[in-house]
Amino acid sequence: MNIRCSSRVLGRLTPCAVLGLMLSACGGDDTPMEINAADAPCEAQVMAASSLDGPALWKLSDEDTTIYLFGTFHALKEDVKWFEGAVREAYEAADEVALEATDTQDAQRMAQLVMKYAVDPQGRSLSSVIGEDNAQALREKLATLNISLQQIEPMEPWMAVMSVAQLQMQAAGFDANYGVDVVLQNNAADAGKVLTGIEGAEAQLAMLDGFPEQQQIEWLELTLRDWDESGELLDDLLSSWASGNVADFARQMIDSMDEVPDLTQALLTDRNEGFADWIETRMAQPGTVFFAVGAGHLAGEDSVQDFLCERGLTAQRQ
Repeated sequence: MNIRCSSRVLGRLTPCAVLGLMLSACGGDDTPMEINAADAPCEAQVMAASSLDGPALWKLSDEDTTIYLFGTFHALKEDVKWFEGAVREAYEAADEVALEATDTQDAQRMAQLVMKYAVDPQGRSLSSVIGEDNAQALREKLATLNISLQQIEPMEPWMAVMSVAQLQMQAAGFDANYGVDVVLQNNAADAGKVLTGIEGAEAQLAMLDGFPEQQQIEWLELTLRDWDESGELLDDLLSSWASGNVADFARQMIDSMDEVPDLTQALLTDRNEGFADWIETRMAQPGTVFFAVGAGHLAGEDSVQDFLCERGLTAQRQ
């Protein structure tokens, strides 16, 4: 996701992380693999890597089109260096930058969308929806962040989870203003590159709002359960992402997926197929594209690369 009010966390992954980070699992182990792309199956081709010295980057191309695939970390600490080396070179070579959404920095529009999708339409308080026990537990956890439950009472449970995730990330030193998506969007605008939003914020918010209320409450309960682990887990995920160790990043995420299969299907698998459709269509047009989405979309089974392979398109790890 690329919603400014969300976290991008997980370790024994909570829904906060599933709603955000979802990093990649296609990089194999720490040893670069030498593969003959003409003979190797899709699974091996997307794992090939020439180095593991920075965030993972993939490339697919034909005679007149090149698309770089880059998995983003949506909020970062100020001192994290990632926009350099092969990643910077790929970005500079591109005449188009494609992101999940390009309208999340429009504060007025985001406020309108939050009112439309994230505030309880019946005017109920969050406490009345989630029950007193959950409300009390949330009240106590929020107090550790100097936030009152009253501040998020108008929200539906899914939005409360997203807001809590953002607060946890901020407490751990992460800031969406340093996130990959914001940096890429601002740089692309300044450089006059074509900027493409593949989904848009409204589609993402509407998707989350469409989940049954009971499921949303279960996400919140899981978030409360794993609350105290968030800071350390964020640092572990950041380390794996920044070093390009997508295999470790994937292992840190897999355990959480079993607890929220419907969410995983909607946020990852279904959208990954849609991203692959977009890439396949874009490959028919000349040019160079820097395609950047949450790194979980470039991860493991049913990743964007897997769907591309089904279409006869091979993404090579750079």
